[in-house]
Amino acid sequence: MSLVKIKHLTKYYTREEPVISNLNLEFPSRGLNIVVGKSGCGKTTLLNVIGSMDNNYIGTVRVNGKVLSKMTNEQLSKYKNFTIGYIFQKDDLFEELTVEENLDIVLNMQSKKASISEVLEKVGLAGFEKRKIKYLSGGERQRVSIARVLIKDCAIILADEPTSALDSKNGNQIFKILHDISKEKLVIAVTHDTKKAFQYADRIIRFSDGNVVEDKIITENSDPETEDISRRAKGTALMPVFKFQFTRGLFINIFVTILLSLAMIVLAVSAEQKIVYDEYQKYEQEGYSGVNIDRVIKTQIANDINYWNVGKINDEKSPYQYLSEVGNVEENLNASDIENLKQRFNHISLSTHNKDIGELILKYVSEETIEETTDHGGGVWKEPHRTEIVYYLYDANNKYDIIGELPKADNEILVTDTVADLYMRKRSDDGTLVLVDGEYVPSQYYKTFDGDYTKIIGDTLIVRDIYYQSNSYHLTTTYYYTTDIEYKVTGIIKTGQLDFYYYFEGDYYFTSKVKQQTGRAKFMNSASNQPFGYIVTMKDLDGIRENPYLFNPMSLETVYCDDTELLKSIKTFRGEDDYRFLKYEDLYERTFVDNLSIDKQHRIIVKSVDDDYLKDNEIMLTLDTLKKIAPEVDINSNSSIINYFNNNLKDQELLISFGHANGVADINCKVVGITKDASNLSLYVSDDIFRQLYKAGLDEITYGAMFDLSGLNLEKRKILMEELFDLGYILSPVDMMPGAYSEFIPEASIANITDSIGETEEGNISLYNMYSEYYNTDSVKSMNNFLKILSSISIFTLVTALIVSIGCIYLNERKHRVHIVKLCILGVRPGKIILMQFITYVLMAVIAFGLTILGTWLFSIFINNAMTLHILMINAKGVEEGIFDVYRIRMLITSNTFEYAALGAVIVAMIGLICTSIAVKQFKK
Repeated sequence: MSLVKIKHLTKYYTREEPVISNLNLEFPSRGLNIVVGKSGCGKTTLLNVIGSMDNNYIGTVRVNGKVLSKMTNEQLSKYKNFTIGYIFQKDDLFEELTVEENLDIVLNMQSKKASISEVLEKVGLAGFEKRKIKYLSGGERQRVSIARVLIKDCAIILADEPTSALDSKNGNQIFKILHDISKEKLVIAVTHDTKKAFQYADRIIRFSDGNVVEDKIITENSDPETEDISRRAKGTALMPVFKFQFTRGLFINIFVTILLSLAMIVLAVSAEQKIVYDEYQKYEQEGYSGVNIDRVIKTQIANDINYWNVGKINDEKSPYQYLSEVGNVEENLNASDIENLKQRFNHISLSTHNKDIGELILKYVSEETIEETTDHGGGVWKEPHRTEIVYYLYDANNKYDIIGELPKADNEILVTDTVADLYMRKRSDDGTLVLVDGEYVPSQYYKTFDGDYTKIIGDTLIVRDIYYQSNSYHLTTTYYYTTDIEYKVTGIIKTGQLDFYYYFEGDYYFTSKVKQQTGRAKFMNSASNQPFGYIVTMKDLDGIRENPYLFNPMSLETVYCDDTELLKSIKTFRGEDDYRFLKYEDLYERTFVDNLSIDKQHRIIVKSVDDDYLKDNEIMLTLDTLKKIAPEVDINSNSSIINYFNNNLKDQELLISFGHANGVADINCKVVGITKDASNLSLYVSDDIFRQLYKAGLDEITYGAMFDLSGLNLEKRKILMEELFDLGYILSPVDMMPGAYSEFIPEASIANITDSIGETEEGNISLYNMYSEYYNTDSVKSMNNFLKILSSISIFTLVTALIVSIGCIYLNERKHRVHIVKLCILGVRPGKIILMQFITYVLMAVIAFGLTILGTWLFSIFINNAMTLHILMINAKGVEEGIFDVYRIRMLITSNTFEYAALGAVIVAMIGLICTSIAVKQFKK
């Protein structure tokens, strides 16, 4: 069976006359077949058809039983790679590569190993491995082409004038090599050198005008079957070509990358500017109030402003009202509100506390002042003050980001990192002397804090639960009656707020140059300079209900004995003086005790009990009450009073109706005495009755509540605020963090500002209102105009850049057309050529992405510096404190920047891919 069969082959280059006409030829799988004839007779065309370089012909060409014209592109590539070896009249080598690299390409494409030096020695080029092709002579190049075919593992070798550039000696050597190869392979050679042809040929085919005029077989060769060889090419086969083409087109590639990056920078900046401009236009058209809701919330998210108080709506007009004000909603929720919020918003952590308890008194943390007085014989005591720390009830459904463990028992609590830090510092600062073994020494904690506030875990923290507060008539300050509760700290809630503060000599200060404001004014930062902190308890602090104040009179709605209306005040039989009055010489011993046994106030006229205090349902009537229920008694006569008591009232029960805010309590009271009193009291009652009436008269608990919005993005926060507003609730951020209301930068203060017409006034810097007079400066106007110009030319810039880039890349690909042809001849699939070039454009795309980000960042610095206002800072005392900068607009690396950078990268890659595909498709023919 013949390896190559040609039937009725006809090939036209022009319509007039075929270059080959109705040719029928067969070639065995071995032998040196030499085609001779004049120039233009069709010899080279025959080789091109067999080598599949020319597919536009009439007739059939079969190789090893397969019709070439019916092969797919992939089959043709394998055919050129493994079946055909071509020696061209003009070399088809890669000139910028070395001899060794040219030979390596075909070896790697066939995944074959062979000795390059041995093959070069055969063709007379020993030692030429490292020489570049472009420095070789024509004859040397021809021999490299022959060496490349010799080293290749293929069934058919096509040689088009293989010795045309060689001298006689080297020509004989090449024909001898071809003759040796032909013993195992089919060699078809075209030559004008008939002398050498007859010397080495096994068959001579003479062409004339596209027809075979002589077909002479000199040596008969066997025709064994040939197997198709197919191996996967090495992945690095084309690396030398890739490196050359990459470096050759480097200048154009860099130019295109920079050009498109600049276009994307302009587009990103103009798009960001347009978003800002459109936002403000929108708010201005809707009755612009100076608040850009979206930007404010984004700033809050960026600064971890996650704690928000919730309350019922009073006079708030918008769900976003507290985004522009310093202030908090009133804590006015009842139990049903709390239940409603927990059910409807169970995906958000909601913490609650008894509003009446308010801010706590904590041991060590609370400041204590020494108060002195000379009234009642003199006294001295320590007065604790409330802190800004509040408590919230533990809820297992809430998410607590903690160090340590969650509480399990009633005496266990969580504290925030801010509370832990403050507690450990204050405890370490407290140099109060304490009595130990009869000697006054500093506390064991004095000067022990090493900066690790996590050591509070497992420690005991004492909360003074307030059950009453009163204005002392000795002092102008408020003092508190408390009961101490010991809690074990099991965990620390992480807030991250300590990053904003530093501690110095007992106080916290902002690490930034934020100046704080006070009052409910718009566009300002927090009015507090302390980090927000709280504790989490397992049950309510409720001393106000469990320990009612028993010292002062209780005013009731009504008090009736039978049908007789009495005075509306009642009291327990306790000492009237402040419980904190102490001797000067002994700070820990009270000087005044008044009870039923020791009546130092001389109130008791008559009694029937010997206990110190009233108990159960026991009461004592005052003279005014006795006069109302027994008008006949002479209240100016003690004997008359005593006599009436012993005969008519002693240990008798009276039904007393106590009317309080929440109803009426009817109690059968036992009369055990008569007192005189200057306070217009109706009765002295037992502690039990007093506590019962006190608790019954208390209002329903009013709760404070706080949402933790951690993890909620802009849209979810807006939806939450609007949904709450529709339900009758309003949110306000806990105003304990710097920058909570700052739109662009975390600085805002009262400052002396000179406006555009030269007038200076003290005002508040609004970072929301880009239209305010404070931003109406020449530099801002110039920058605005510049940004508008960028915005207007951005599309034009992009289109121009695209056109120029497409042209440059296509021209760059045209420069590679010779390489594309040569690679196709070697059997490289078009897809692989495209992929090789596409890698270049992917690298360009990555660089373009980075350049766009970098360029936008540098450009934003330029814009920010150009639009800076230098503001004179004035403190609360009116003293200048230097200058800080306020930017009219913040140009940063935003999501738009990344989107346009990614768009630029995709454009670069797609242009490269399209141009490469077009070039390969065009030039492979």
